[in-house]
Amino acid sequence: MTTMIRAASLSFFLFFTCFISNAQSNDLIDLEFGTVNHFDVATWNIEWFPKNGETTIEYVVEIIEELELDVIAIQEIDEPEQFEYLLSLLQGYDGYYQDGEYARLGFIYNTQSVTVNEQYEIFDNGSYGNPFPRPPLVMELTFMGEHDFVVINNHFKCCGNTILDPDDFWDEETRRAYASELLKDYMDFHFGEENLIMLGDLNDLLTDAPQNNVFQVYIDDPTNYRFADMDIAMASPSQWSYPSWPSHLDHILVSDELFAALEDPESQITTIQIDDLFPGGFNGYDSNVSDHLPVGFGFDPSTTTLSDGLNNSDANIFSVYPNPSKGLVQVSSKGSSPIEAIRVFDQMGRMVFANTNQGSAKNSSFDLSQLPAGIYSISLTTASGDTATKKLVLSR
Repeated sequence: MTTMIRAASLSFFLFFTCFISNAQSNDLIDLEFGTVNHFDVATWNIEWFPKNGETTIEYVVEIIEELELDVIAIQEIDEPEQFEYLLSLLQGYDGYYQDGEYARLGFIYNTQSVTVNEQYEIFDNGSYGNPFPRPPLVMELTFMGEHDFVVINNHFKCCGNTILDPDDFWDEETRRAYASELLKDYMDFHFGEENLIMLGDLNDLLTDAPQNNVFQVYIDDPTNYRFADMDIAMASPSQWSYPSWPSHLDHILVSDELFAALEDPESQITTIQIDDLFPGGFNGYDSNVSDHLPVGFGFDPSTTTLSDGLNNSDANIFSVYPNPSKGLVQVSSKGSSPIEAIRVFDQMGRMVFANTNQGSAKNSSFDLSQLPAGIYSISLTTASGDTATKKLVLSR
């Protein structure tokens, strides 16, 4: 479950603005990242927010407003009420976070440039607790009313000994590798033709040898996926996102629809070196904000080979009602051709329901209440051979 946060009153904001104005650092005013008309996204492990109470909130407000990002994937929200407090102080931003999770995930987004179409968790069933200590958090959004994106926020299991032991179910590297495999299967099935960004504190190196690389499943599929930050991972430690080790643990993976953005010289992918401008350098930043630096990716959507959007053509073929559903579902074909078959798949791509040989019917009703709550895909085939897929949310 996620919780949506609304802005606080203007009077409260003005009070706090006056309060923090004297605390602002002249150096942080020089922070910059976002570019007009670029889609600017970042991942930021904000380390047990708020790490140093009110002081952390003051700094984070200033950092976010100076960076001018469109979407920030946040990890390690420790105190939800303080995260709500933070959001109430940000002009032109909103956000949400996981409810009831350990070291919660969340998103902060620019309300002027981003419209959130859907937000939900995946792999939130307790049986996935081994690979996903925190369920991935998905945002489906539209940027500037024109470009659709799917952004998946993650925080993989930490720690380990750099050796992947597939025979040990509780081996940290094995758990991260399994999470990578599950996510890839899910993304292949649900978002195979979408503008996809998977990012977060993934707690491992991109540069490990293949036998120990928890991301090898992506590296072995360069036709469909690339790590936008691979050059950072292979560069000097001064460019890495986790300076205290040092190591580079925070990553941004993109689908092939965004490959052109990676190659555009106007795009930027970088670890955002807040510590260079922070009072007291990295030690000051670590004490008051986080031990991780954000990693950002910014690009101009109009110059890339983006897909046209999320299931736009499928929306014209059939409808699903109600959605979300508690079990009873009605599917209606919008064209002249009747329904030939309906199939329902779970998050792993396994078929869990099928209804075939519909005859001449253009409408079909069925009961899925026997299935667990979660995210499913409904695939419809018409008598004329058209096929389409839509997402279905089952709730209880």
